[in-house]
Amino acid sequence: MQNILRQSLLLSIFKCCNKEQQVTLGPLKEEEASNYYVGNIASATGISRELSNTEFRKLQFEIMDDTQLFSINVNSGALFTKQVIDREEICGDRPECIKEFDVTVRSNSKFYRMVEVRVNITDVNDNRPKFPGEGEIIVDIPENNVPGLTKPLPVASDPDIGQNSVQEYFLLQPREPFSLNVERRLDNRFQVSLMVNAALDREERELYTLRVAARDGGPQPFTGTLTVHVNVTDKNDNDPIFTHQQYAFTVEETYGTGRVVSKLTATDKDTGRNADIRYSMIFSKMDERGRDLFAIDQFTGEITIISPLQYDAGKTFHAVVEAQDRGDPPRMAEAEMTITVINVGNNAPVMDVKLQTTKFSQIVSIPEDSSNKTYIGKLRAIDNDPGLAGQVQCRSLHPNFTVEYFGDYYGIFMNGSLDREQQDSIDVTLTCTDAGTPPMSSTVIFKVLVLDVNDNAPRFDQSIYSVDVVEENIVGKQIFKISAHDPDDHMHNIFTYSLFPKENRVFSIDEHTGIIKARTTFDHEVEKRLNVIVLATDTNKPTLVGTATVVVNILDINDNYPELITKELRVAEGGGRLKLVGRLRAVDKDSGRNSHLVFSLHPSVDPLVSQMFRVDNDGKVVALQELDRETTEKYDLKIEVRDSGEPPKIHLATVTVIVEDINDNEPVFLFPNQRDQSITIPWSTPTNKELVKMNATDEDAGENRTLTYLIYSGNNAKLFSLDANTGSLYLRRKVYPDDPELYKLMIAARDGGVQPQESVTFLDVVVDVTNASAAWLESDFEFDFPPLDDEIRKAKQERYILIAGIVAGVTLLFAIIIVVIIILIRNGGASSRRRRQHQAPAGLGDKPPQWHVVKMSVQEEGGKNGGEAGKVVAWRGSDVDIDLKGGGDGTAGGSDRGSYCQPDVTKTGNDGTLKKTVASSHWHDGKDDPLQGQSSSNIGIGLDPYRKQDFYTFCKVRNGPHDDVNSVTSGETATRQRDVWRDCDQRQWPRGQRG
Repeated sequence: MQNILRQSLLLSIFKCCNKEQQVTLGPLKEEEASNYYVGNIASATGISRELSNTEFRKLQFEIMDDTQLFSINVNSGALFTKQVIDREEICGDRPECIKEFDVTVRSNSKFYRMVEVRVNITDVNDNRPKFPGEGEIIVDIPENNVPGLTKPLPVASDPDIGQNSVQEYFLLQPREPFSLNVERRLDNRFQVSLMVNAALDREERELYTLRVAARDGGPQPFTGTLTVHVNVTDKNDNDPIFTHQQYAFTVEETYGTGRVVSKLTATDKDTGRNADIRYSMIFSKMDERGRDLFAIDQFTGEITIISPLQYDAGKTFHAVVEAQDRGDPPRMAEAEMTITVINVGNNAPVMDVKLQTTKFSQIVSIPEDSSNKTYIGKLRAIDNDPGLAGQVQCRSLHPNFTVEYFGDYYGIFMNGSLDREQQDSIDVTLTCTDAGTPPMSSTVIFKVLVLDVNDNAPRFDQSIYSVDVVEENIVGKQIFKISAHDPDDHMHNIFTYSLFPKENRVFSIDEHTGIIKARTTFDHEVEKRLNVIVLATDTNKPTLVGTATVVVNILDINDNYPELITKELRVAEGGGRLKLVGRLRAVDKDSGRNSHLVFSLHPSVDPLVSQMFRVDNDGKVVALQELDRETTEKYDLKIEVRDSGEPPKIHLATVTVIVEDINDNEPVFLFPNQRDQSITIPWSTPTNKELVKMNATDEDAGENRTLTYLIYSGNNAKLFSLDANTGSLYLRRKVYPDDPELYKLMIAARDGGVQPQESVTFLDVVVDVTNASAAWLESDFEFDFPPLDDEIRKAKQERYILIAGIVAGVTLLFAIIIVVIIILIRNGGASSRRRRQHQAPAGLGDKPPQWHVVKMSVQEEGGKNGGEAGKVVAWRGSDVDIDLKGGGDGTAGGSDRGSYCQPDVTKTGNDGTLKKTVASSHWHDGKDDPLQGQSSSNIGIGLDPYRKQDFYTFCKVRNGPHDDVNSVTSGETATRQRDVWRDCDQRQWPRGQRG
């Protein structure tokens, strides 16, 4: 567009300021191929001669007009065609075809010139003359025409011009009596007509076919043809002709009415209306009786008997018959005819019926509600035979009609009632019989038309109609056409249709046609069925009404999307593979197949989800792998719900699968644990102070992870209390001098499941009793008694000092004895230790006590394997010798210094009690690796002095300066201080078990 504007601007400037040069190229014949050379602008204008070669090479030629016909070489100025040129398309029928356009010639210097180019496009003979239409016409020429009659013919067209256009018309294969009349007007147009050189006779030939040719004047002329069908039309120029000019017929007097006497025939050489013949019959005045006896059919020429002939026996009737065509004017032929009635002897009575009618002598109309004995007409019976043969009696053969004799005639009356709806016409037969021998009878039949009265209401074919209409219908479109009928006469079958109630917002009905249309758009999901009552009211008096019900069934289309109701599914973890998670529920307001839903996982769902779940077509969600809430507690399933309509509608939604917890995990202690399971408290810790807080966790959820803490053992002294909910360990009371310094508490954590899980661990509580003796003594005097006066308090103090001294002395004595025994045992036990099967690592007795929880295998009594895996507590301590003897398999037990193998603890029963079994023992030296020790299969249940105790521990206690090692509970006095191991429940290890 910008290029065109630029060229137009340059053109305007040039025309304003420069002189335009004009050049004509050609002639160029049409239909030349594209890229055909037309001429050279530079040569034709002389520009190539004006400029030097150097300047000429700088020129550029450009066509300024937006022409699709020509292109130019921008450097040389040579002009070519861009396409095949059709002169008729560009210039039509103009005698000269010039195509004009502008070419600019410019260079980088100041040279600029505008050239107006005119290309003369000349015609070639490339079109054939063509007559209009299909090249075929029909010309009607009447027969008996005047010679020289002409009929105009259409002329041919040729888009070419000059000599290439139509130059002549002529008849191919000339046929007489036709010729062609051709005239050329001043504007070189032709006027062609067909001339008839002689009169035509249609009866000789009624169709001619001619061919008219049109030829152009080109070097190789083309010809077009026109087929002319000449149809010779008829004129009424021929009279009808009877086959005979005289006809004579005879009939017997006994011939009945309706019998054909004969058939007359006339012919006409003309056609159409000119040969359409009508017959008639004219009797003379003397034979006027013949008009009552005979009739002729005007179309067929048949002569029939219309009345009985008995009374006219022996007579001859004369008539003239005519045959007349329907031409304009008509032409006619005549012939003579005689009919003779022959007498054959005894005659039956002649009956003559006169009915109460003015139109048809043999038809009478009676309203259906006419009363009995209604008069219809009269009957006369005549028999000219003599004697009894002339005596006649008449009667009616129809039960609803009767005749009564009134002297010279019979009266015809109704006998009963009529119902037009059962029979609308009745043929009544009357018969008359004479008394001759044999008796002769005659009959006459007349028709009774039962006239209707409005005694029936309009009726519908069905009392209930059912019609199906698809929802989303077009308002105003016909949905049903209902029609009523009335058993009454069709004159009464004019109904007015209406709806009840009249104000109907859903339907309308055409009161004349009964077409029911919808006034609203139906929605199957709102209403599936509608009833409309239609009334049909007739237009007579009294007005009667008929009713029918039209049940309109609203058919469903798939216009609603499914909707997924299920938003969340909950399923307990576990249960293995192919576990049913739940069933999806969705609704679709449509019905039938449109509401049949198919469920599936959407292809875009997370691959991990598709590997974990399967969604069946019926909405069942199945877990393909076992569910573990502790691994994943929620899955989002992208669900596709597809209905079965055409086309189907799809709903996408996300359903969350919540994996609910089952109690499948034991609590796990974070504290105490194997690496950190001891605390130290000062002896002076106040009562009810929180010492430490147990910390356990459970991977389950809800009540299954709600933990309850309790102390299973090690708290026989009732020194500690444990908050069941928080796990906080409190000092229940203050520490007394005779309380142990080490407590091994077995702590349990139990979850809140229906079938609870629990775990146990051990906590070592060490009581630091440094500088505790004096403080204990002072504390006893100061706090353990109620306030007294000074004298009582002093007496009490002296008494307790005395008791304390005695206790210290006894303790020292026992300590000396124990030391001596220990020395003797150590000196004399070397040989015994060499015979032991397993020996503890050296130096174990020099290390501080260490407690460990170790998994062991459980063995039944007597050394047999079985039961569950349990937990044992093993420790090593200083200066404790324990010799476990009497193995269940009969082998001798060993004595290991500085170690003791605690029996295993296994929970059994529903009451949560703990029972002790013998388990394998392990050494442990405080490092990472346990050292295999003496097998506990050598430990006999019978030698266990604590076998009746559920669980027991040993505590290392530092004795006071007056305690005797050998009499921890005796109160004897000793002289040295040392650590001893003893039962934390205040029971000392039996001496028989010492090494």
